[in-house]
Amino acid sequence: RKKDITLEIMRIVALFFVLFNHTGTEGYLLFTKYEIGSLPFWLYMPISVFCCFSVPLFFMISGITLLKKQETLETLFRKRILKNVLALLLISVVYYIRDLIDFPSASLIDIGITFCKNFLSGNISEHLHFMYKYIVFLVILPFLRKIALYSSKQEIRCLLIIAFSFKVFSVLFMNLFSDGTAVQPDIYYLGTGLVVYPLLGYYLYYLFDYRKLQKKYVITIFLATIVLLLLSCFFYVLKYHLSPDSTPKFHMTFVWFYSIAVFILTRYFFSDIKNIFCQKIILLCGRCVFGAYLLHMIVMHLPWVVNIKIFLIAHVSPLLAILLFCSVVLILCMLITLVIRKIPFLNRLL
Repeated sequence: RKKDITLEIMRIVALFFVLFNHTGTEGYLLFTKYEIGSLPFWLYMPISVFCCFSVPLFFMISGITLLKKQETLETLFRKRILKNVLALLLISVVYYIRDLIDFPSASLIDIGITFCKNFLSGNISEHLHFMYKYIVFLVILPFLRKIALYSSKQEIRCLLIIAFSFKVFSVLFMNLFSDGTAVQPDIYYLGTGLVVYPLLGYYLYYLFDYRKLQKKYVITIFLATIVLLLLSCFFYVLKYHLSPDSTPKFHMTFVWFYSIAVFILTRYFFSDIKNIFCQKIILLCGRCVFGAYLLHMIVMHLPWVVNIKIFLIAHVSPLLAILLFCSVVLILCMLITLVIRKIPFLNRLL
């Protein structure tokens, strides 16, 4: 099958920022080590806000690749839902076994019961929350296909505008104008990413022609992204000064715009890659994204990989060190995935 190079690039970029999102106070929350409003704060917090686009972008790509497919419910269950449930179960066992060293005296019955409880409640590993959401997305996929295929361009656009308007309003109201609780949380159901982001990807890919974009609009998208990143940081500072004991949460306020910006800019700048070698490398890395996502929390905490991080932090600036560390982890995870894909059963899951 011929794959779209730009979608594979988006997968790789999204995975990189998923890794960054799991670096804690050494990367993702690096800005919390500095005084709020200081220069390091303003330098480090924007990338922390920006990286939140990664999961929405994955759902956008799924909307592009799946909403137009015609398949029976049996095929959907066997080819997609069952496959992802098995992948989730297998990787959950791996992470659970890794953590068993903390409970050396537990009986096999207790181990089994605890695993079942944690697996069903999604508490095996925090990063696997995406898999649970993705499986739910697959369950409702037949209904989303009806919405995508039988709605006009104007109707989908209207739905997206309403959803993202509620998204901004809910975040600002709950974090800036209140004590963190919504008055009517039910009105924000349109903000669910399982519905909105797949439709957003479908709209941008099939109903929006990026090739007609003039250069001035591309520059506007880039500048607007920077402005919204700084605006999220400003809201964070403002909320802190209004209520010093609160924990401001503004990372997701404009995440939909960052997702749109990454999508459009990637399509605009990288759709004409002609070099065959570059295409093969991108496609090869793209095939390893799912496996690398499942494995990265193991690789990141290997002792010798942690030593690489310590070395980088000691020799370069904090942010650059963690970005280099994420690059190393990304490459290692993809190499491991390439090896695992040689195993027949695992190859079908990854």
